[in-house]
Amino acid sequence: MNALQKINEINELLNRTKDLIHDFSEMNSQNLGIINTFKQHFSDTNVTFNHISSSIDALNLKSDTIDDIVDVISSVARQTNLLAINAAIEAARAGEHGKSFAVVADEVKKLSVQTSNSAVNIKKIVDEIQSEIIDAKENIDRIGNSFSQLNFQDNDFKKDLGISIEQIENAVLGLVNEINDTFNLQNARSNPSMYFSNLQHVIERASENTLKNNLSLFGTYFHTNPHLLTHLKSEDIGIGIYSFRDNNKIESQRSLYVKDFSPTNTYMSWYYNPINQRKGVWSNIYFDPYSNKELVSYSLAVYSENQLIGVGGADVDYEYCRKSAQKNIINDMTSQVTKLSNYMSQDIK
Repeated sequence: MNALQKINEINELLNRTKDLIHDFSEMNSQNLGIINTFKQHFSDTNVTFNHISSSIDALNLKSDTIDDIVDVISSVARQTNLLAINAAIEAARAGEHGKSFAVVADEVKKLSVQTSNSAVNIKKIVDEIQSEIIDAKENIDRIGNSFSQLNFQDNDFKKDLGISIEQIENAVLGLVNEINDTFNLQNARSNPSMYFSNLQHVIERASENTLKNNLSLFGTYFHTNPHLLTHLKSEDIGIGIYSFRDNNKIESQRSLYVKDFSPTNTYMSWYYNPINQRKGVWSNIYFDPYSNKELVSYSLAVYSENQLIGVGGADVDYEYCRKSAQKNIINDMTSQVTKLSNYMSQDIK
């Protein structure tokens, strides 16, 4: 085989390699399409559950209205019963002339008793309905939480991210240290209402700055240990923030209530895992229907004088990073193959 034949054979192999790269790219797009369809399915399901939840809330309000109606019926029954008793007394005083009136009074009294009994039965039914409504609402919320924590298994996701894992961990470390440096445990305990109101602003600023300075992050967060928030009720929103990117803008929201913080709440695993393990913890890849993204999180607990202050962390858009990493790999491979092909062509000449 002469040199020209060898070069032609090499060029053929190079062309086949290019085709393989193209096929790899198409296959990747197809896989992403499947994932997007999967995500859309659960996103639609989540919307459906939200509608069901809203309907249950509306039904609960209507059942309260029925309660009010039952109270009115019971009140009318009591008043009717009193009128019947008074009518019977007046009929007795009227003697012979009041006999027919006494019969009417007796029938009114019977009607009052029947109405009162009906009201009691209605009240019992309404109470049972309300109990079922509460159970249904809790089940819907539980299902919603499970959807929000739908995990994708990938044992080597850190490699797939294509970005510096150490960079993300350092960003989170910087976030929690910034809050820790300004935290004063004594002031927090002596006047929690005023102190944590000011701390909220510190948390918001630190979270947003961390996100601005790390373009590879989708979101950053910090939430304070609820046991320090002695001035808040369980129905109050806790002290903390979640900052995230939305259409190239940074938005922030407060959505966690004090009552949400429980080790049995699966949604709060990002909070309790780093506390239990006493170190920074990466989550599995999970689908978040609210942002409609596959996310992976890194969370770190921070302490002051052995007292847990809270947990901070960052979310990474797994799909975006994976696509970027794969695109870079394909571009590099194509570039190298093209260079080699050009070199071989020049060598022929």
